[in-house]
Amino acid sequence: MMKLKHIALGLAAVAVLALAGCSSSAKASTGKKTVKIGILQLINQTALDDARQGFEQELAKEGYKSDKIKIDYVNAQGDQSNLQSMSQRLKQDKNDVNLAIATPAAQA
Repeated sequence: MMKLKHIALGLAAVAVLALAGCSSSAKASTGKKTVKIGILQLINQTALDDARQGFEQELAKEGYKSDKIKIDYVNAQGDQSNLQSMSQRLKQDKNDVNLAIATPAAQA
């Protein structure tokens, strides 16, 4: 269980680093643009919830507070058809970053 939690937190850190690397500045506080982030999660589960919370905490540390970001969080509740429709919606929304939490969410 701890190994899964560490993996989930590691994935969240990688996603934050990718977001920080894509910006023109290391900190969000210099820009006025609102960053749109889509988060697709497979199910409510402790390690997956921790990954999402870790991702959001790291964004906040980098200066992405509520006035700088808009997070669209969706949870498929384990339903594959929900994953497909939700992933298509996040794609169509043209978010700056989409984070998929769990392999089936990433595959969708």
